[in-house]
Amino acid sequence: MIHQLMSFTMASNVFILEDDITVMVDAGMGLSRRVTDYVEEKGLTIDVLVNTHCHVDHTGGNGLFPHAKIYAHELDAPDIEAGSQKTLWHFGFERPFKFPVSKVLKEGDIINTGNHNLSVIHTPGHTEGSMSLYEEDTGVLFSGDCVFDMGIGRMDFPTGNAEDMKKSLKRLLTLDIETIYAGHGGIGTKDSIRTGLEFFF
Repeated sequence: MIHQLMSFTMASNVFILEDDITVMVDAGMGLSRRVTDYVEEKGLTIDVLVNTHCHVDHTGGNGLFPHAKIYAHELDAPDIEAGSQKTLWHFGFERPFKFPVSKVLKEGDIINTGNHNLSVIHTPGHTEGSMSLYEEDTGVLFSGDCVFDMGIGRMDFPTGNAEDMKKSLKRLLTLDIETIYAGHGGIGTKDSIRTGLEFFF
């Protein structure tokens, strides 16, 4: 079961894949109790928390789940642990957030939750360590800030790169995608990827 906690602020959307191992994809900004209240209400235990990239609007809520193991891509994990400026903590925060990463992920790794297998796809462009999670059997993609239902992620932040973004989008087009759970906005489809390519490139 996928729980969808959609955000209407700067904070990222949060998705929870409830299974034998319950996985949260991104944790939001962590400035409200909307996510923790939901988790408590549903009686969930978050075992693994996957950050699709290092920005604070996706990682700030990590601290609300101290017992969860944090997973991140090998190129963004050091910034999450160090609270570097790449995490954009200086936008409205007095100090950086720093979180220990339990597992460093790379292209091709599989996160098995029991009944689901999420493949790690390196999709740089928004940050160098941005990644998406793809389940081939269901055609589900957790895209982070690579692609949204109405656009694509910004490429002007540290380590963002337009050519990398273009390559990432083209790669995602080769996959059998039915549903895109994006970092911001609503739920997308494979057409969202095509629209992003046509509009921005």
